[in-house]
Amino acid sequence: MSPIFISYRRSDSADITGRIYDRLSQHFGKDAVFKDVSSIPYGVDFRQKLDQALSSCKVVLAIIGPSWLEVTDDKGNRRIDDPKDWVRLELETALQNEIPILPIQVGGARTLKATDLPMSLRPMAHRNAAQARPDPDFHIDIDRLIRSLEEQFGSIKASRQDDSNLAADSKTPMIWLHGWDSYKPLGGEDSADHELDWSAHYHKPSTSPDVADWEKYFAPQLRALKQKVDAEFSSQVLEFRSTLPLAPTLAVGHAFSRAGHYKLRIKQNDEIWQSYDVAASSLQFNLEKVYGQSGNNLLIGFGVTGNAWPKIEELLKTAPKSFNATVYAQVPKPGSTSITNADAIALATQAKDLMRQYQQKYKASCIHLVVFAPAAYALFLGQYLNQLGEIIAYEYKGTGYQPAVKINT
Repeated sequence: MSPIFISYRRSDSADITGRIYDRLSQHFGKDAVFKDVSSIPYGVDFRQKLDQALSSCKVVLAIIGPSWLEVTDDKGNRRIDDPKDWVRLELETALQNEIPILPIQVGGARTLKATDLPMSLRPMAHRNAAQARPDPDFHIDIDRLIRSLEEQFGSIKASRQDDSNLAADSKTPMIWLHGWDSYKPLGGEDSADHELDWSAHYHKPSTSPDVADWEKYFAPQLRALKQKVDAEFSSQVLEFRSTLPLAPTLAVGHAFSRAGHYKLRIKQNDEIWQSYDVAASSLQFNLEKVYGQSGNNLLIGFGVTGNAWPKIEELLKTAPKSFNATVYAQVPKPGSTSITNADAIALATQAKDLMRQYQQKYKASCIHLVVFAPAAYALFLGQYLNQLGEIIAYEYKGTGYQPAVKINT
């Protein structure tokens, strides 16, 4: 199936959407881009085809023209207010399934405001929009869009499920991530197909990389790893062995996200935990601290294997004006109960919901995230970090929590 889904209104932006489709198809391949008229064969149930395309895509491009909001039906009612409107249904489905949405403004369209949208679509108002201006700027803007898509999603190509001549290896790739120590395999383990060796930088917590280092050196290496894996392997299941700290582990999970249909396995102690085909347990976080006011910066902490609040409180004291609001949640009796794979799934799902809930409540554009948990939990939570704006993940560096990783979701 196609990883890029184009959503648009024909009466609003059909011509320029056609040009965008042509450029993206030329670059990524025709099968990599879905647009209703061009992608649905005659005689096929278009509702079923749209559902299939949305369920398998990596990103939805929402083409917003000057009349996108104001298009009306025969009775003069805005179509966007109709729960059965196809454009609304497409975007609601993407939001519900945590598929990234990238608005593209065309024809001088203004930026969407939350108050202009139905409640179900208001998260779109917080998406950073791209532009596709008329000539002579059109190709410059689409070149920029292509670079952005490749940076965020790596190798974009149609699902190999539709390709009868698989060139890529269908085995499950084994990826080793070296952090506070080099990973040392046990007897009988598969060798690594790919590795990221950051042990020289993470072996001492007090001198581990900061956000500036992450953006300059480590994030590009992670993107390059993803591109290699996507290019060489057809399997959506990836297996990890890792000694990375929690913050970069979150970033790895985000790179291989649920929205991208990745299924992850990782060795946790002596067990293999996986992000798929595991029923969530009933374990839930208890909200311990919720206070503050609306503003750009929201601090959220999750305690799983221990009580992180004392260290978070120290962070708040050292930077009292850095955060507008604070939320802290932890499991009952953290550290006293062994966490299972099923618990990690349950807690990652709830953490994602709490992050979205309080981001919207406090109108935050940046979430500052502290996690005290098993590495597998951090990896699985990273897979859910989607459409939450900017996230700064913190790492404990001997004297306290410090910003370590920036993730743009």
